[in-house]
Amino acid sequence: METRDSLRTLARSRPFVALWSSMFVSTIGTGLLLVALSVAYYQRSGEALAAGLVFAAQFLPLIVLMPIATRLCDRLPTRTLMVRLDLVSVVVSLGIGVVFGAAFLPVFLLLVARGFLEMTTKSARGVAIKTYLPDELVERGNTLLNSAYFLGSTAGGLVGGMVIGRVPVVVVAALASVGFAVSAACCRALPPAPAPGSGAGVASGVWRRSLGVLRRDTELTRAFSYLVATVVLFQGVNQIARVWLPLTWLGTPASGAAWLEAVSVSGIVAGMVLVMVGLPARWRLPVRLLFALTAGLMLVPFATHRSAPAFASYFVYTMVFEIVYLVSFGVVLARTDQGDLPAVMVLFYGVAFSGMTVTVIAVGALTDRYGLPAVLLAVAVAALATVVGTERRARRAADRAAVVTPPAIPQGARPS
Repeated sequence: METRDSLRTLARSRPFVALWSSMFVSTIGTGLLLVALSVAYYQRSGEALAAGLVFAAQFLPLIVLMPIATRLCDRLPTRTLMVRLDLVSVVVSLGIGVVFGAAFLPVFLLLVARGFLEMTTKSARGVAIKTYLPDELVERGNTLLNSAYFLGSTAGGLVGGMVIGRVPVVVVAALASVGFAVSAACCRALPPAPAPGSGAGVASGVWRRSLGVLRRDTELTRAFSYLVATVVLFQGVNQIARVWLPLTWLGTPASGAAWLEAVSVSGIVAGMVLVMVGLPARWRLPVRLLFALTAGLMLVPFATHRSAPAFASYFVYTMVFEIVYLVSFGVVLARTDQGDLPAVMVLFYGVAFSGMTVTVIAVGALTDRYGLPAVLLAVAVAALATVVGTERRARRAADRAAVVTPPAIPQGARPS
């Protein structure tokens, strides 16, 4: 289907418009709350780790609570699940604002709860895309849905960076909760649809169920590996760099974090547009090369202390890592059966964002000691090692498949 025709079809699709609107207003609330809290804690303590923990808390529970998230995505109708998750997010966000002045621990625990709600909602949206759209529109619909996420993050991050210090955190939390309430209303506009699965994944184990799906498809495994690694490494670095680069390396005021958020999300949207429109064949690179290129681009913003070239190079970095993310995500959605999708989506968000939590904590702690540029050299080496390991595993799997499935014997011929 041509790009123009598919965009027109998606724009006329009531379920897609509802999903897009829900994600947009929901991520405004998330971005507003997280950026405001991270800047507030960074200014209070002067430590990159404190700012990073705000984001890390969002992803901490998924690796432990994957069976619960899978059961929810399997057994509840997607519309019902997303509405309930958004309404609980309203309450949790207001709670963060109320307890902010007391101590970090209760805020951290509420952020952990918000993280579970956020990641389960994202898993449900992945299921919803395949539930409500025809197969030929799934990849393009997923790409366009991501635009709502990044546009919402930009708007929320800008507002959060601008208002923190001017209004109390409880007001910021109340504004964020409005986004979740509106998102719930958008989800209510989705047509009814049955629950996608029977919950069999919980009985057999989320790991066993989803890893069994991956083992059957080499290309799915390769795409899944790059998808996870993109979040763990590159998005993990972004959680620290979005604050440390403008405030410490470039010496900007607090609003610099909001402007870098806008620049990075603009790069992400540009990457999304390139994926959707499609590059000429001669300009396309394999995902493994794009992934390696991203590792190099990650270091470029730290080659200067001038804001304009640093921000411009950060734009390119986020654009390329978004291309890797979306291309890999599209392959995962396209090659996974509908009944297996809840388990695979929860596995992705559980492993990827729990891994990112480790990255954020490690990079934040090491940055406070050695500075971010030195730490990024080690991350770049880890990214290149990921490419080598992923491609080696894919070749071994292909070789085993070739041995197990011998060439077909022409009709009438006898095996020698």
